[in-house]
Amino acid sequence: MGKSTKDGRRKSGSMPTVRIDRKNKQARVFIGGKQHHLGRVEGGKISQAQAAEAARIWYQFLNGTTEVIAPPEDTVKGPTIAELCSAYLDH
Repeated sequence: MGKSTKDGRRKSGSMPTVRIDRKNKQARVFIGGKQHHLGRVEGGKISQAQAAEAARIWYQFLNGTTEVIAPPEDTVKGPTIAELCSAYLDH
């Protein structure tokens, strides 16, 4: 994920590498001096969703924001919360 120099250090401005904690099989990334857990790793490989979450956290860190950035509307699948509530009340 991240680019590194010959001595193993990350280049300035490049995204940190997502690592797997072998003891408990959790994906994690260190950004801004904080450890961010990305969930359990299945099959020993980091999923695209975990890599995307790490990129989102990195993007927020670079922009100095702490707000949650929602995915674009066209990527949201399934019913909305309002539709679920309506269906529940109709039931």
